[in-house]
Amino acid sequence: MNRSDSGVGASRGKPMGTAGDHDAAVINLDERQAAKFLGIGARTLWQMRKDGSVPHVKFGKSVRYPKPLLIKWLMEQATAGREETASRSNVGTTASTASRVESGELVNNSGN
Repeated sequence: MNRSDSGVGASRGKPMGTAGDHDAAVINLDERQAAKFLGIGARTLWQMRKDGSVPHVKFGKSVRYPKPLLIKWLMEQATAGREETASRSNVGTTASTASRVESGELVNNSGN
């Protein structure tokens, strides 16, 4: 059995995917790594975890943030943000258009 078959990282002799391994194979991030990945402070991430708004897994006292779940969560947040922005802009446009119709400002002159 060679190194690649054993699941041991060739450069450090550690199992791949552990907190000390900083390559793409890491899928369970600790608090510091997850905060850095998300571009936020560790305290902010801690509060988000306490609020239940960010995906995480607890192993006893240890907390890990599965990278695939964080990526999925980020995509959902981005989609929700776009939908909310679109909804707000549509409401404003609809209200604005309705008030313009009521005032007689918008009149369909295509039949004349």
